[in-house]
Amino acid sequence: GVTVDRAGIPVVGISGLLLGLAKPKRLNAICLLGETSGYTPDPKAAKRILTILVKLLGVEIDFTGIDSHILRMVDVETKIRQAEEKIDLALKGEVERKSVSYIS
Repeated sequence: GVTVDRAGIPVVGISGLLLGLAKPKRLNAICLLGETSGYTPDPKAAKRILTILVKLLGVEIDFTGIDSHILRMVDVETKIRQAEEKIDLALKGEVERKSVSYIS
């Protein structure tokens, strides 16, 4: 689904700058945003926006390129998650070793 938010969430970065510069130049402007984590590129969010535009504009887009980016991002995310799990297990083992006290 699409949510139209007219106020409440600031648009920052280059998106906000371009929107801000449009008004004094009397240019019509629109900003379509997809929800992301905010700190990494998110091709899934980009594809969701493009999918909505395809429906609204009645055009066709070849998603092959973005789909390959999505697959790579999923692979990277999986590897990061696996590395985090290994680190968590290693840290848990270290804590358990340190918590054992000498009993006589």
